[in-house]
Amino acid sequence: MKQYSKLITALISVVSFILIHTACKPCHGMMAMPCERSTGIAGIVLAVILLSDILSFLVKQEKFRQITSVTNVLFGVLLLLTPIFGQCQIASMACRLRTFPTLNVSGLLIAGVSLAALISVLVKRQTGRKTHAHA
Repeated sequence: MKQYSKLITALISVVSFILIHTACKPCHGMMAMPCERSTGIAGIVLAVILLSDILSFLVKQEKFRQITSVTNVLFGVLLLLTPIFGQCQIASMACRLRTFPTLNVSGLLIAGVSLAALISVLVKRQTGRKTHAHA
């Protein structure tokens, strides 16, 4: 599960990054829009998630993989919070209709998959200790 979770979160990150820069990109006006700042921050967060997943494939230490799972949960939550960095006030703007919903779904999926992987590792470790204690 743990390696599959990294692959899933990496794919979600790549697809989300592409979407927020193409089909689901935010508003763009004559002046800098507040949603552009939020999307820039989200792009950085998605890139960091992807980088940590790639490093997790390369580094075989279990502790490092657990740390990347925890950071992916936190970064998934951060994706949910990106509108606080700026969004347009009008509900019919592209950022409110496409960009932020895309980031919300991505954040929920990344946080959920990473949390499930982390819980599975912790449960396996806990059950492993119990079986060793009785042996």
